[in-house]
Amino acid sequence: FDHPLAVILVVASDEDDVVTKFLSLFAMDALPALFREGVMDPNMLKHYVLLHDNHLGAEAAERAEDTLRQMRETLGVACCSLIRVNSAPPGAKAGLDIWSAHRPNAGQ
Repeated sequence: FDHPLAVILVVASDEDDVVTKFLSLFAMDALPALFREGVMDPNMLKHYVLLHDNHLGAEAAERAEDTLRQMRETLGVACCSLIRVNSAPPGAKAGLDIWSAHRPNAGQ
């Protein structure tokens, strides 16, 4: 019998009312039937990830930091993280390909 031990919930930093979005992602009516029917326990570890696109600019980055503070106040300090993506400047060359060697059928 498989039962999840934890869940990672992700919301983009440019969404409105991020905390409410996180709560709605794991609301009982949004869960699979096994949780709603009581077969599985929905009380598991949760980690909330705020995903921020650095290309949105400095003002958006400040809003993301403010949103992270609000998340930590509401959801808990230890279970909230901010992940920044697209940190390379626009038009920059892609870095070293470290993944192809580990993907099956890469290059076929």
